[in-house]
Amino acid sequence: MLNKQLAVLPNEALQNFFVQYKGTWLAEKLRGEWLKVVAKRGDWPTFQQYYADLQDADSDLKCYAYQARAITGDKEVLTEAKTQLWFNGRFLGEACEAVLTQVQDA
Repeated sequence: MLNKQLAVLPNEALQNFFVQYKGTWLAEKLRGEWLKVVAKRGDWPTFQQYYADLQDADSDLKCYAYQARAITGDKEVLTEAKTQLWFNGRFLGEACEAVLTQVQDA
């Protein structure tokens, strides 16, 4: 039920859930889905804070993490993204477009 309310629930409610159910599959799945909502909002400090605790990130979340690092001034991120994303040969979703455009422009 929480997953349908991710865009409207206050961050504190979700953070409490993550603490209470830390290490469970459900908490990790919900954290990943919530982080996508946070990234789409452009709340990069919150994204970076909670991404650090994520156990298994999918390609969208990895791209959002690269984007967050680039926006916050990380100079190494484009080189890392180029190595990890540009040459992987797989289709990358919409979440990766911004960082791949930055890689291409660099």
